[in-house]
Amino acid sequence: MRKLSDKPLLLTVEKRYQVDMTIEVQEIGNPEGKLLACLPGMIGGAGDFRQIIEGLEKEFRILLVDTNPQRKEQGLKGLSTEAVNAVDYRACSDDLADYLAENHPGRSATLIGLSIGGKIVYHFACDYPEIFASGVVSDITPGLMGDTDLYSTVINTVESLDLTKPWNDLKQDLSNAITDRNFRVLIKSQIFYENKNGPGQWRNGMEGLKELLDRNTTDELWEMLAKTQNKLNDQQKLLVFKAEYMSGISDKDLKRLEKLSFVELIHLQNSSHFIHINSVDGVRKGLLHALSLQKI
Repeated sequence: MRKLSDKPLLLTVEKRYQVDMTIEVQEIGNPEGKLLACLPGMIGGAGDFRQIIEGLEKEFRILLVDTNPQRKEQGLKGLSTEAVNAVDYRACSDDLADYLAENHPGRSATLIGLSIGGKIVYHFACDYPEIFASGVVSDITPGLMGDTDLYSTVINTVESLDLTKPWNDLKQDLSNAITDRNFRVLIKSQIFYENKNGPGQWRNGMEGLKELLDRNTTDELWEMLAKTQNKLNDQQKLLVFKAEYMSGISDKDLKRLEKLSFVELIHLQNSSHFIHINSVDGVRKGLLHALSLQKI
């Protein structure tokens, strides 16, 4: 069975589960503890949660969910002319619900989703309110992504870079285009130079990133979320983090989120879309609050 990481995360994995290559789950922590499901972003993994969940394994049963491992197997480990596939949020939500029913019947769970993983959390809250204890979404809109600072900045940068330039020149162009270090690291990781004089090439079909992100969009969630707020009690809260810059939530969508009674918006200053990297304490504090709302 495929591992999520070559390095162990906190504890030895005690259980691993896979559903038709859509999700893969690793379990760590207290078998009797409250359930916490962690969903990474588009190219993230279990390691993204290392600092956020540090020490929580003593009290909680933690499910590290890899969304569509087949997508990552095909696209994110080397050179490829094909773009990685879009995540099927609703299918991942359904498979997570199936996993919980099989392995933790009758129990609810708190979910935390980083970036694209947050789309799955939105779906889970809507489709499975009876086992949705609480949730945390890190800087992603439930709607279309095209109007967000995140989308426009990354797409414009990818489309503007000239990979025929030598590597050092390209790095300078990238630094001029994007001031956020984490975004620069992300884009650099997807460029391959056989030698420093060039030319370079995109890994994983990154020149098709716009097409990929267009396929990672949906507007159906707004109506679903509006209906869901009538099904949840006062303890079933969804905390949504909003980054200060290069955010995955537009101002228009922020106003729509404010109208949902079960959503609590948290603005984190001095943070970009990579909130789990540059605002670990803020995310961890929000997660602990969400977990405190959960009943066994």
